[in-house]
Amino acid sequence: MVLLMRPFLIVQHVVTSSSPELCYGAVTLPEEVTEIGDGAFSFCRGMTSVHLPEKITSIGKNAFLGCLNLNSVCIPEHVSVIQESAFEYCINLHSVTLPYGITHIQNCAFLHCKSLRKITFPETVISIAKNAFYGCRQLQQIDIPETVSFIGHDAFQGTAWLDAQHEKNSFVVVNQQLISARNTETEIVIPREAVRIGEGTFCGNFLTSVKIPEHVKEISRAAFCCCPNLRSVVIENPACEIADSANTFCNDFHTFTGKIFGFSGSSAEQYAEHSGYSFETL
Repeated sequence: MVLLMRPFLIVQHVVTSSSPELCYGAVTLPEEVTEIGDGAFSFCRGMTSVHLPEKITSIGKNAFLGCLNLNSVCIPEHVSVIQESAFEYCINLHSVTLPYGITHIQNCAFLHCKSLRKITFPETVISIAKNAFYGCRQLQQIDIPETVSFIGHDAFQGTAWLDAQHEKNSFVVVNQQLISARNTETEIVIPREAVRIGEGTFCGNFLTSVKIPEHVKEISRAAFCCCPNLRSVVIENPACEIADSANTFCNDFHTFTGKIFGFSGSSAEQYAEHSGYSFETL
């Protein structure tokens, strides 16, 4: 069944598209709607709020991208994933309610929602992907439960919350993951509370050497990407899981002219050999 109900089109209970010039003010969707399709309401600049029925189980990629005047949204309880760029550039969005049951916040989901001030993640959330809240500059209060085991590159970059964390420490560690580093010395030692070094944590940093202690169990992709002055990397955990990518340690995007130090037969040696990098045994 195809049902045209201006200002949006519903096909088999899925909102597939809309007319931006007709979507304005408070928009209410019929209760039979179960999904919001990819880009369904993108660039509906006149929309100020939207009522999402409780039957909705999926909100697609770019679903509300560029809805410049959307000011609040309450995600239904059966939605488990906020898809990529779902609310990107909703610059007047100041209130978001995430239900118990949400597990993943995908890439750029709320990128540049610069009016958002607070976000509370329920204890079902396990993953917050890269750039998820990038550029949400008024975002001051973030409640991250212990269930979150992965935070992607620059997930909170450009937020007031991250700035406040860095006023207290050069390193920001959340649930044992080092997610951001600023104003570090040229020679650094990874803090003891960090078990995992997150994606792109030191990307573009001007450090010259880094000591990664035995308590660090994982080094994520691009963790030390584009560090032009990096010459020495000491990895003390012989079983440390190192992302299998040449840009995990590099001076530009693909090359590293420094040296990696580790134990014989270690993952550090295997990584160096696979990437064609110089290695020396500790």
